[in-house]
Amino acid sequence: MSRHPAPTREHHDDFCLTEEWTLVRGAPGKPVRHHKTFELPLHDGRILRTRISKPVNRTTYGA
Repeated sequence: MSRHPAPTREHHDDFCLTEEWTLVRGAPGKPVRHHKTFELPLHDGRILRTRISKPVNRTTYGA
């Protein structure tokens, strides 16, 4: 058993917003519907990306 609770999509979203990641838009300029993608540019020019998936059954991560 883990000492930490299972993360949730809300925790992931809150982290991205708190750390000032930018929400990536789809080709037509609208948010992507099947997942949220965030980017964080680094000082050396690299870009980190993370996705928050939205499965149909809304299970927690790692379940």
